[in-house]
Amino acid sequence: MGAEAVSAADLDMEGFARLVAAGCPSSWQARIVRLSPGDRNRFTACCREQRIVQIDTIERQLADLALCGEIVLADFDRLDLSNLNRLPAGVDELGLRKTTIVARRIARIDPYLTVTVFEDGVTSSNLGTFLAGLDLLIEECDGLPIKHEVRLHARALRMNVVYAADERGFLSVEPYAHWPTLRPFHGLIETPPLSRERYPTSIAFMKALTEWMGGWSNISERSQRSLACVGETLCGYPQLASEARYAAGQIGHVARRLLLSERLHPFVGNLDLAQYLPAEDAC
Repeated sequence: MGAEAVSAADLDMEGFARLVAAGCPSSWQARIVRLSPGDRNRFTACCREQRIVQIDTIERQLADLALCGEIVLADFDRLDLSNLNRLPAGVDELGLRKTTIVARRIARIDPYLTVTVFEDGVTSSNLGTFLAGLDLLIEECDGLPIKHEVRLHARALRMNVVYAADERGFLSVEPYAHWPTLRPFHGLIETPPLSRERYPTSIAFMKALTEWMGGWSNISERSQRSLACVGETLCGYPQLASEARYAAGQIGHVARRLLLSERLHPFVGNLDLAQYLPAEDAC
């Protein structure tokens, strides 16, 4: 199902906004809420259109900070039990589309914020539609080829791209609006990456995924041990709630500054709290 068929209206988002404005209960919460206008962040945040590829904890930052007037979400995934350690959802929502869960949560924060979803995620066939009218792209895809493709399109459109990983505070800022000659992944990947199934083993794919993050040796020792077990004794990449929220906070900070028209320089590297808060070896 594409963006044309799945929009805020299909999730009762527009109806919910009208219900809340009128003081009537929503279709899934059955609560009455009356809102008063507030603009305490008038001079620190602004309303622009923003789009997010794949769902994590980022949308809460954007909605809380009133960073945008419209959010377009893309994710094909459904909520799994392993997501509950970091995503603010409940066991009663297992199996629901993540886009549905997030869109409803945004409506509870700001029912006047326009939300559109792409339930199939971002693909080569819908990428042009997804990027149309974009001010800022927050990329959180799992697949290497689509990561590369969205950056090529964003650079052609002179569109800023932000990415953060819940691994040692890794952050990437690719501000193509003012740096149109910047190469995708900051030039750290020279050849177009392969799809996951083209790698002989899970660990080979994981090592390729870390190439533009400084390589396998740049990720934490605990992550190295965990990733070596993915597909065998672990069902997926380990993700901690605190690290996911730290990554979301980094993105929220960068998004706010870019949407306030600050001319940020390209950046790729680790803002690793463990480096600033080192621990002594155990006796």
